[in-house]
Amino acid sequence: MLHKKSLLLILLAFIALLGVESCKKKSSDSDTTTATTTPTYPTTVTGVALSSKVSVVDPKDSKVQAQTFNVGFTELQAAIDVNAFAADAEYNKDQTEIFVHEKSAEGLNTVNMILCYMGQLKFADATNKEYGYGAGIYRAQVDEQKCESKGGAEKGKSKGGGGVTYTDWIVKSLRAAGTDTPQEVNFWRADAPGGEDSQYITGKLSIAAGPSATNPFGLFTLQFKGTNVNADGTEGTSVLMKGYITTKTASNGGVDITYFNEMDGAQFGLSTPLHEKVAFNWTKAAGSGTTTGIEGSQAADGTFTLKEAPFNFAFNDAYFYRENPDATKVCLDRNSFNEMAWAYGMYDSAGKRVSINSGFPIKASSGGKEVNGYVGYWGLWVEDGVKLSNGDTVTKVSWDPNVAEVNYKLFIANGRLEKKTKVTTTLADIANIPLSAYDFSAGGESRVHWDNSKSVFVKDATRSESTNWVWKDLATPVNLTFSSNDFAFFFYSQALGGDGMVKLINEATNTALTLSGTSSVIFHTSDLVYPGDTTIPSSLVCFENCPDPSSFASGSGTFTTTYPQTAPTHTYTWDSTTNMLKTSTGTAVDASAAKSSSWSGALVDSSTASTLKCPWDSTQYCGFLAWEKATTFYTWSTGPEDWNRFTALTDTAGKGVAFDEPLMVKAKYVNTASKYNGTTFYLEYGGFGNLWGLPTKCVDPSSGNDTSCSEDAFWIPEVILKNGTQVTDVVDATKEYVVKALEMEQQMKSVAESTCTGAGLTLSAATLPDISGWTDPALGTAPSITGVAAVVGGEIKVAGK
Repeated sequence: MLHKKSLLLILLAFIALLGVESCKKKSSDSDTTTATTTPTYPTTVTGVALSSKVSVVDPKDSKVQAQTFNVGFTELQAAIDVNAFAADAEYNKDQTEIFVHEKSAEGLNTVNMILCYMGQLKFADATNKEYGYGAGIYRAQVDEQKCESKGGAEKGKSKGGGGVTYTDWIVKSLRAAGTDTPQEVNFWRADAPGGEDSQYITGKLSIAAGPSATNPFGLFTLQFKGTNVNADGTEGTSVLMKGYITTKTASNGGVDITYFNEMDGAQFGLSTPLHEKVAFNWTKAAGSGTTTGIEGSQAADGTFTLKEAPFNFAFNDAYFYRENPDATKVCLDRNSFNEMAWAYGMYDSAGKRVSINSGFPIKASSGGKEVNGYVGYWGLWVEDGVKLSNGDTVTKVSWDPNVAEVNYKLFIANGRLEKKTKVTTTLADIANIPLSAYDFSAGGESRVHWDNSKSVFVKDATRSESTNWVWKDLATPVNLTFSSNDFAFFFYSQALGGDGMVKLINEATNTALTLSGTSSVIFHTSDLVYPGDTTIPSSLVCFENCPDPSSFASGSGTFTTTYPQTAPTHTYTWDSTTNMLKTSTGTAVDASAAKSSSWSGALVDSSTASTLKCPWDSTQYCGFLAWEKATTFYTWSTGPEDWNRFTALTDTAGKGVAFDEPLMVKAKYVNTASKYNGTTFYLEYGGFGNLWGLPTKCVDPSSGNDTSCSEDAFWIPEVILKNGTQVTDVVDATKEYVVKALEMEQQMKSVAESTCTGAGLTLSAATLPDISGWTDPALGTAPSITGVAAVVGGEIKVAGK
C-alpha cells in the first residue's frame, strides 16, 4: 500500500460516510439528490453519524460478545458484576465495533485510517450549529496517532516525544429542513507549506440516505481534490490528486460501490499517473467486484517501483473467494477466523470510564500569530513548522466561558530523570510471556519465555541487523543455560512494563540458584520526575555507568568503572528548579550538544547506599544490586534528540504541572486450552481506548494462518480480553476495574480452493471507474476561524448554538 501523507489525507473522503446514519430515502433512489430551492438550516435537524471503519464482508459472532464478567480471567478481589451496571452506564453505552480484515480490501486500510480521522470531527453533532462563523462552520483538531493502521508490525505505545499529533480541519456541516434532504459536508485540511508531501485537501460530500439492513453503506457521493500548498498556506494550483466515491442502489437490490483516485505520478518519480480503483456489488447474501490498489516492489539492484495491483473477489455467506494480482487464488472460510482487539475501554465498579490526566490542549504566540498544540505525559506537540522555547508562555485552552484560561511557562530540560519502583512476582505468573534479552553471542536479541511445566527458559526467536531487526523464529527452540558467572537474567518485556530481572546466584554462598515457578521476578514501574518535586533525594550516588559530562563530546559519556569499590564511585545532586542532574561540582549532566544519547546506571539515595554492600564482603559495594535490593532508584538520560529532553509546564509558583503516567493493572489468565493458562498479564492503560502489554503472534496476511514473524507478516494480539474481564491496580490492589473491547477485527482463514468453486463462487473482473466521474469540489477559500477548536481528538469542547 502506498504510504504517502497526501494519499492518506485525500482518502479521508473515500468512504468517509460509509456508515452514516442520516435522513432516509427510498431504496429505489439510485443517486444523491441536490436541493433545488434556497434551503433553510434549522439547528434542530438531526445530523449524520459516522462509521469508524469499512469491511467488504460482515463480521461473524465475536468471542467477546454476550460474555459475563471475568470469563477467561480469575478475580483477584471481589468480583465486579457488569450485569448490575445501570442501563445508562458508560460501560453499557460504549459499543464493541467489529470489522473484517481481508487482503483484497487492504486498499481500504488508508480509507479506514481516514474514517477514524473523520470520526473525530463529530460533524453529525455540529450540523447547522452556530459557532460564530456561520451555520455548521467550525474548526476541529484530529489526533492522528489514534488512527494508525493496525498489524504489519509490533504495535504498542511510543515513549519518545509527544503522544498526539494533531492536524487542523475546517468543516462545514449542513442539512436543510425536510425528511428527504441530503446531508452536505465540506472540509478543508492543509499541511504546513514547504513540508514533504504537503497538500491542501478539500472535499464535498452529499449523503442521500443512511445505512439500512439492506445497505450498510448508505447512498452518497463524495468528490475530493488535493493540491500543492502555497507559501501563505492557501490552496495551490498544481493538482496532485483527485477522485470520488459513490454508492448507488443496484439493479439486484443491493449496493454498487465505486471509488476512483488519480495521483500525479511526478510526486513519486513516475511519468504517468497512479490510480486506486474499486468497483463492487454488495448484498446481504453475496457480492463480487474488483479492487485495484498500489503495490511497491524493490529489484535486486535496489530500484523501487510502484504499480497498480488488481484483486478480483466474490463471496457468499459462508466463503470468500479471491484472485490475487499474480493470478493465484485463495478460498477463505468466513466462519473460521482470527480475532483481534485493537482498542479497549476500562471502567470502574459503577461502569464509569476510567480517565487519566494525560495532558491538555494549549495555545501560544509564535511569529506574530496564534498557534495551537498539546502538552502532556509524552511531551509537547505544536503545529507543523512552529518552534517553542524554554520559558515561552502558553495558555491552557478553556472552552467553558465560566472558567478563566490559565497561563503557564513552557519548561524544557535537557534530560529526563525517571523514578523506578520495584515490583515483585514469580516465574509461574509470567509463564509464556515474551521476554527480550540481549544475546552477546549473536550480536542481537533473543526472544525468551519461561516454560513452567519444564522449569526452564526457552529461546524461540532472534533478531539482529541481519534480520532487519524483525523477529525470526528458530526452527527448533532451545533451552537457555547460564554460566556460574551470570548474576541474573536481565530482560525487557512490554507486557511487564519495561526492564526486569531474575536472580541466578545466591550472593551469600556464591552458588547457583535452582529456578522454579516460585522463583522471584523483579521489574520496575517508571515515573517521570517533574520540576518542584521535593521528594527527590538531594544527593544521589552511582556505582556503574555513571555519566561523565566531560566525555560527552568524545562519545564515551560515562566514567570508567573500577573494582573493587569501597565507596560510592560518583555523587550527583538533583536541582528541582531546573530539573537537571548535576555533578558534585555543580556541572549539569547535559549531552544535548553531543552526537549521541547517554543513559546512567542506577542512581541511589546516598543515605541508603549501604544496602548495596556486597554480601560476601561488607567493605565493598556491588552497584548492580540496586536492581534487586533498592525499593526505589533513579535513572538519567540526556542527549541531542527531542525524546532525550523533558518537556512540561510550570505554574506561576514555578511548580511543575504533573500529568498521569499510564496506569499499570494485572489479571491472571485461566484457559486450560491456552499456553498462557495461569499467566498473569501486567498491562498499561494509557487512557480510554489504549491498553498495552498483551502478547502478539504473526499470521499470513493472505491466508490468516500462523507464520514466522517478518516484515511481511501481520502482527496480531494473541490474547483477547473478553468483555467484563476484571483487572487490579498493580500499585494499589484495592482498586479494581473491568475492561471492554471497543474496536475488533476478524481475519478469515484459508481452506481448499475447491471449497469456494464447489459453493458456486466464480471470479471475474468488474468494470472499474475512470476520471470521467470526477467533479472539482471547487470549495474556494476556507472560512476564517480565529478561535479555539470546537472539537479536539473526537471530544466536543464547544457546544454550538
